[in-house]
Amino acid sequence: MPIDDLFDEEDAMISIATDIVASNNQSENPLFQHFSKLLQSYVKMNKQQKRIIRLSDKQHHKLSMVNREMKNILDNIPVGIAVISSDGVVNPSYSRYMHQLFQDTKKIAGAEIDRLLYWENGRESERNTLKKWLALAFNPAFDWDLVGGLGPDMIHHESQSGPLYFRNSFHRIVHDNGDIHLMIYITDITERVRQKKALQEQETAHNVELEIFSCVVNQETSTDIIDYINDTERMIEESLGVFNTLAQAEEKLPLYHHLFRLMHTIKGLSRTYGMNEFGRLAKTAEDILSKYRNGEITFESGTVDGVLASETLFGTLKNMEKLLNNGVRILHKLFNQSKENAAAIRSRRRGMKISEEQFQALQIHVNDLKNLIHSDPGHLEERIEIISEQMFQLSLQPLDVVFSRFHHIVKDVAEALDKKAALEIDGPSLRLGPDAHYLVINSIIHLIRNALDHGIEIPELRSELGKDPMGTIRIVTSKDGNRFRIVISDDGAGIDPQMIAEKALTKGFVTEEKLARMSDREKTELILLPGFSSRDDVSDISGQGVGMDVVAETMKSLDGTLTLLSILDQGTTLTLDFPACRRKP
Repeated sequence: MPIDDLFDEEDAMISIATDIVASNNQSENPLFQHFSKLLQSYVKMNKQQKRIIRLSDKQHHKLSMVNREMKNILDNIPVGIAVISSDGVVNPSYSRYMHQLFQDTKKIAGAEIDRLLYWENGRESERNTLKKWLALAFNPAFDWDLVGGLGPDMIHHESQSGPLYFRNSFHRIVHDNGDIHLMIYITDITERVRQKKALQEQETAHNVELEIFSCVVNQETSTDIIDYINDTERMIEESLGVFNTLAQAEEKLPLYHHLFRLMHTIKGLSRTYGMNEFGRLAKTAEDILSKYRNGEITFESGTVDGVLASETLFGTLKNMEKLLNNGVRILHKLFNQSKENAAAIRSRRRGMKISEEQFQALQIHVNDLKNLIHSDPGHLEERIEIISEQMFQLSLQPLDVVFSRFHHIVKDVAEALDKKAALEIDGPSLRLGPDAHYLVINSIIHLIRNALDHGIEIPELRSELGKDPMGTIRIVTSKDGNRFRIVISDDGAGIDPQMIAEKALTKGFVTEEKLARMSDREKTELILLPGFSSRDDVSDISGQGVGMDVVAETMKSLDGTLTLLSILDQGTTLTLDFPACRRKP
């Protein structure tokens, strides 16, 4: 019965009862007097009841309107909202936008939240991590301020239309009866991330262009920056080749080490030339590879900042390749403005420098070859062999063309470290093949930076030790038959074998039993192990947790060796020994 009809019926009953009381007003019957008092009380209560019911009805109506408005908002707001029970299941109440976010999920209500958020195959590790966090989130013993921020705040997915990025926010709801629910808000930030990436790439490209231009303007010749681009191009091309084999490789760790060394070399080389933006990209790749090497993430499903790490790594490498191509175009424009022709640019980029005497000698042999074709065919093979050997010699690149670069590195790095150091170079010029040339140069740069960062002391300390405040780094080249030797030494602090031994033991590189049988030199050589670093702090000069294993591996790739000799408080000597480049038959 409608509430107004009920009120009318009650009013009619009260009217009848009032008439009865009025008609018997003079009656002495105590029953009527009692009934009259009850009626008065009832009328008063009835009025109050009507007022309460009507007020409640209005509030109910308002509440219904609010509920409808909230439902309308939840159904149209571009945010996925759902309530999760303690068993990790999504409750029936959720926003309609959840269906748009999770289009491939037929049923939202009743779905397990870990499988809803990580629906792809191969994400079991992330599901397990989420389950462990949910156990903490639903435990009232753990302060929400502590555990709330540990939930996955961003999740990356691959789709046919491209990568998707979801931002998550969790809130704990504690009911009066002690029950706990979690409310999750999911926002699609894909477009925002794409725009941010595009802006970052534009800014990076602009900064790289400025740095290349600055390098050309601030150097006497453009040879150095051309050498930098040439060497870095080689390493990026090699890095992309290695990356493309990772997906199918059963043993990935050696490939991680290889890529890491390449990125570390590029980072150091870039900072040497003032190409800081490019160095930052190399460090981004280096950080991801560090996580791969340490087993923190896997290649297949590991994420960094909510994004698939392999995708970020590949994108970084491709971006570096693109930036280098842009750099080449800039150099061409600058050279053209300087009236240098394209042939000279290509020749210089290859690092090939042909003297007039070499060219004339080669021309003589070519003319002889033409004459022999008709007059003496039997000597053709001999002449061809001579020309081949001369062409091979022309392809070799002298190491001393970059010695000026080494002097600049010592000066700049020493100033950055508030140290004083001089570089001395002695010995014959060594001519290396193109591949060995850039590998050896980068190794020497790495060792010079290490010597300045780790070896040479600050002037005040050197004076206290009775040393010249100006430290000395020496590079001595030599030839021994078909082998080349490059010795890099410094008169710095040397290496403490006991400190190296303790570090190696802490890192698990060696056991106490093995250490007890080692000589001081053997302990010192532990620093050549992959992943070893003698310092706990991060240095932009010689690297982040990267030891001399980078150089040792480079020498190994050239069929050479790296040997180390260090005396505490006197200095360190490192010897690069590798075969001379020989022409392939």
